[in-house]
Formats: sequence, C-alpha cells, structure tokens
Amino acid sequence: MGKAPWDKDSYNGSTCGLANAGRNGIFTYFVNRNSIAFQEIDFTNGKMGAVQEIQLVSNGNLSVEIFDGYDRGIFFSDGDILWNYETDKAEASKVLSWSDSAVNLKGYMIDALGVLETGLITMVHQSPSEVYFAQIVRKDRAELVEKQMITLGVVGNEGIVQSELEEMASAFNRESTSYEITFEFYSSFMEFQEKLIKGEGPDLISLSAIDITVLSDKGVLEDLTPYFAESNIIKKEDLLPAVQRAGTVNDIMCCVLPDFQVSGFLVEKGTAEGNGWNADQFLDMGENNPNAALVFCLDYKQSYPMEVLGMVLDADLGSYLNFTDRGCCFDDGRFASLMERIVQLGIPPLESVDMKEIMASGQSLSEIMKERFYQKEVLVYRTTVSSLDSYQDAVAEMGEISEWIGYPTVNRVPYNEMISNTPLGINHASDAKEGAWAFLEFLLSEKYQDRKTGFPVRQDSFEKYLEQTEMFNGIVQIKLTEEDKEILQTIIEHAYWMQAKTPYDISHIIYEEAGAVFAGDKTSEEAAEIIQRRVQLYIQE
Repeated sequence: MGKAPWDKDSYNGSTCGLANAGRNGIFTYFVNRNSIAFQEIDFTNGKMGAVQEIQLVSNGNLSVEIFDGYDRGIFFSDGDILWNYETDKAEASKVLSWSDSAVNLKGYMIDALGVLETGLITMVHQSPSEVYFAQIVRKDRAELVEKQMITLGVVGNEGIVQSELEEMASAFNRESTSYEITFEFYSSFMEFQEKLIKGEGPDLISLSAIDITVLSDKGVLEDLTPYFAESNIIKKEDLLPAVQRAGTVNDIMCCVLPDFQVSGFLVEKGTAEGNGWNADQFLDMGENNPNAALVFCLDYKQSYPMEVLGMVLDADLGSYLNFTDRGCCFDDGRFASLMERIVQLGIPPLESVDMKEIMASGQSLSEIMKERFYQKEVLVYRTTVSSLDSYQDAVAEMGEISEWIGYPTVNRVPYNEMISNTPLGINHASDAKEGAWAFLEFLLSEKYQDRKTGFPVRQDSFEKYLEQTEMFNGIVQIKLTEEDKEILQTIIEHAYWMQAKTPYDISHIIYEEAGAVFAGDKTSEEAAEIIQRRVQLYIQE
C-alpha cells in the first residue's frame, strides 16, 4: 500500500495501492475525493483491465482505507461504513456502520482487516500503546441486551473536542453492558446554557465551550462529592490535587477532567527570582526593553495593549472579585494604574505578521513565535505540554538560556494554565444520573487512565506514567532527568483551570472598557469606575 502526497490546492488526499481479491485477481486502486477506481492487473498479457469506479456516499471520505478481502473481494472503509466490493459484480454492499450501537468504532481506528476461512472478518486496531483484536459476527438484535441511553450535550459538532469525546464514548459503550452514550449537538453555547438553566437538556454536559461559573451558580451542575465517596473505582483524593482543584467551582466538586494540558511561558533565565513573578516585574521587563514586545501579536497596532492586559490580568482577576460577598474593587486605584502603565508602554516597533506569507513559506506560526523569542524580539514565548514527549521537547527548547515561568500573580505564587478539551459535568435535572456517573467513573478508572499517552489525572497512574522510558511502542525514547520530572510535577501542582474562575460576561465587560482606554476614548480612571459599576451590578444580579 502506498500513499501519494496531499494536493496542496484542494487539501484532499489521494490514496493508491494494491488490493488482493484472491482468485478474482490483484487490483490497483486509486482514491480521489468522492470515488475509488479499481483496475485488475492482467499479469499474463502485461496490461490493465477496465476501470471500475465506485462513488462514495457517506461523510468520512478523507479517511478511506482499503483492505484485502481475498475470495470475498475487497473491503473498504470510508470512516462511516465498512463496504464489501465484489469485483466480479463491480458492486459494493454495506457490511456495517462503525457508529452502530453494537460496534462503537470509527473507521480511522482500524489498521488492519482480514477474512477467516469461515467467512468472518477480523479487525486489528493499534493505539499508541496497545493492540486490540476483534471478530465480527452477525447476531439478531433481539439477542443483544438493551442499554439505557445517556445523552451527552456538546456545543458544535466538529473539531478535536467532538473527536475526543466520541472516542471516549466508544470505549465506554464497548465495555458497558448497561449504558450507552449518545450525543446531542447545540449550535450555540447561549442556546445550550439557557436550556440547562431551565432544568432541561442532556444527562451529561461537555463544558469546554460553556460558562461553567454560571451553570454552577444556577445549580445546574450536580455535586459529584457523594458519587466519589461511594465509588469503588475512584475517590476524589485519588485525583491529582490540581485536577481536584480544577473540578471544584464555588466550593463544589462538579466537574471531571479526564485529560489535561498545561500552558506556561518561556523567558530568559534570570528574568524572575524563584518560580513566580508579578505584574510589576512583567511590565518592568517591557519598559526596560522598548524595542522588544512583551508578548507576540499578529498585528501589534491592533491588539498589543489588550494582549499585555490579558497576560497580567488572567491569573490575578480574582483579586478584584469577591463572589462570597457579592462585591468587587476595580475602583481602588490598582486597575487604573495597571492600564495606565500598559498605555505608557506604547506599541513596539515590530512588523505585523502576514499569515499568507507564513503559509507560503512553509513555516508554522509556532515556529515564527519561537524564532522571534530566541531573537529577543519578543520577551516571552507561550508553550503548552500535553504529554511526556511534548514536555521533553519543551525541555530541549529551553536549553541553557531560558526557563519555564507561569502567569504573573500579585503574590508571586507560580500560576500555570490548565487546559482540557473534555471537561464533563452531570446535569442536576437528569433522570439518568447513575448512568452519567458510570461514564465519568469509567474515564477516571485506573484501567482507562493507564492507557493514556497524555498526562493521566489519577495520582497513581501519573506516578507510573512519569517512570516511562519510551512511548508509542518504542518509537519515542524518554530521557528526562529526575530534576526535569520534579520541575514538571511542580508545573502541574501550580496549574489552574482559568475557565472556571470568572464568568464570560465579566471578562467581556473588562476588556470592552479597557479597549476604550487603549483607543484613547476614555481615561484609565473613567474606565475603572465604569467597570466597577457594571461588574458590581452583574455580581449582585
């Protein structure tokens, strides 16, 4: 089997190779967009047979795979359906749908497929750490145990979030004999949020694109503490402390993070003493280097002041808010002084970045950002690690001249950002809480967490994970020192899930009024007074 390069204009892939149809011959195949062309090779006469073309009809056309079927013909998967192409009839018939409740796979999960003498098909799926074998058998649906459907609500229906959730659900559905996860998709987070606040909606909630602070405040999210207490599979204290903290909103454990990444910044060594720094030290660095930028921007004139404000405010916003007493203190002089210092920084004399030029050059945006950091045009470089191998890459990037540091905080306590694509909560209004918890419990189980190639959220799984010396079946060697591992543990210990700290509406108010200051339409004092009134009103309501 061989694969031709991507078509640079259409971004479509072309796949070509050979397929063995047993006594019916050897066929070449060529996959191009919505069709597959088969041609039998005539070895006797040294020529090709007539082209037999099959039109693809399902949605997963970019993940087409061809499998030898021998005397059963040729099998191919388009990501949604497994088809059997009978070469003597030049017809394709459906074998199964990967998303069928009795299958629960995706076509792209299958690496190999074979046919037994009995006519049954076997499959092999190779994950980064394990190999799975399965055999397809036909059964009457009446023989299958009927499962209770558990709905999982997701905003949008594309991208990495959906893909990760689907694989999690598939893994659970294959193992559970009582429950099955199904999806409900919503076009906007406001539509989804309003439905949940009304006491409606799905049993499980994907919290990656929704305001968890509002849902918690309105009592939408189920308190998971009793579930952890009664579980024989996972206790709250079994989770990494940072993961426990991330899942606790308004003093209630109401969210589960089955996976996470950690984001921080690289700075030149010696920039800050210890592991943390504050806003003054960060802004001092900008004032002392007027020809450099504190942060990277695509267009410095348009977004630089706002990006700097985000850097100094993201971790410290809580110091201006008091949700317990329903109050805030944006008018105490600190916030106005902060904005004024950012205004005084001015715009660094750096050229904007043209994305078209970057794409044409073959470089990635991250490469450009890294290059500008090491050339000292930009003073901090944002980096994210999601696994041992990506952390190893970050360690190599740091080298002898740079070090990891988090966001500036008022008390100089280290503060990194915890990121998760798949945070999940249970709808308090659900009538199927037991099944919803079974899914969360499965994702937090030692068996599931030990399979992960990214950071596990369980303490015991994480400790075993740190001792790995290779990944991806030996393809990647892990050569971290004990000091490197200790630094990683410290980074994760000081990771916080920013999404669960401040309502979206408050952030919108702050950045809207700050934007008027940076545009010269308001003074810093005027904006601080307006923010105080608007945020105070929001909190009280």
